Amino acid sequence: MANRAVSRYGTEQRPATDAYFPLLDALRKAKKERDWRRTAKAAHHILDIFPAFVREQTSSYGLPPSLPVFTDGARAFVLVQDRAGIDRLAEALQFHSSLESHAEQVEDARLDFDEVRDLLEHLSQHPGTLQSDLAGQIEARDSRRLSVAVRQLADGGIIQRRKERATYALGLPGAEIQPSDAQKHADEESQQILEAEPAPPISRIESSHSRRGKIKPRRIDLTGVEYLPLPRAPLRWEAKSSGSGSTEAKSDFEVSEGW
Repeated sequence: MANRAVSRYGTEQRPATDAYFPLLDALRKAKKERDWRRTAKAAHHILDIFPAFVREQTSSYGLPPSLPVFTDGARAFVLVQDRAGIDRLAEALQFHSSLESHAEQVEDARLDFDEVRDLLEHLSQHPGTLQSDLAGQIEARDSRRLSVAVRQLADGGIIQRRKERATYALGLPGAEIQPSDAQKHADEESQQILEAEPAPPISRIESSHSRRGKIKPRRIDLTGVEYLPLPRAPLRWEAKSSGSGSTEAKSDFEVSEGW
């Protein structure tokens, strides 16, 4: 059996494990900020130490149930079109038998990679393509997954997205996206409405309350109102000493004796 490195405190040294968690934090932070290039870079750093990390974990604790390098890392590789990163994930599956459970995620990344590649190629040739028309122009397994990819690409600045009526016009960064004829017509109609009906000056706006007459208050005479004084409620110590206390009502409209 190979000798394990032990610190002067008698604990086993785990350099790969110590390096893994700061890299994992960097990956999660980059993903939260939608910086897919930084996310992919952090995933590559994790894969650099991944074989040693797997050995250290399986020798004592076992692998963590969640390995974001196969989820967030794989997604970043897809969006930045890093095919080498996906190939590294496929190789990492061989490091331990339990990693085979992530094989489906790697295969999904391969298929998504091809769809995003086709999308970017289409936008490079057809800037201004409407997102609602993508399903008929790009061969995709699932239109919902393609829509998520478009949003993530736009969030990361990999493509640009311009609001176009009920959908979006798409293009690569720097491409000029002209509004469609329908959008131009809608913009012209909105402008005409604004020019035909200018907003009144603030000084002329009268509230509904200002047009009403003044409301005169009425004095209420309380001297003629009959009232019945109620007995003082017993103090807590008086109730305890007398043995009396609150009892549960027997009906919804019960009046206690003495009231």
